[in-house]
Amino acid sequence: MKRTVLNYIVDMGMLLSFVAVLLTGIVKFPILLRMPARRGVYVPSNGITLVHEWGGALMAAFILLHLILHWNWVLSSTKRIF
Repeated sequence: MKRTVLNYIVDMGMLLSFVAVLLTGIVKFPILLRMPARRGVYVPSNGITLVHEWGGALMAAFILLHLILHWNWVLSSTKRIF
């Protein structure tokens, strides 16, 4: 697999997991969970929490992989700055 394709896959994984964590984090706000209940709509907070937690774990894994793939750049940039 080409390095460019691997970087793209990792970056898209970070983006998708970030969006999942962002949206479920917004929905998990207590006031937002109560609003649909007033209209008789049930929001499955356990499912939202599960997606939120797994999304966070996936995001952490993708960030770690991203740092590993770009470690030489991190080192050279740090040396250049200091």
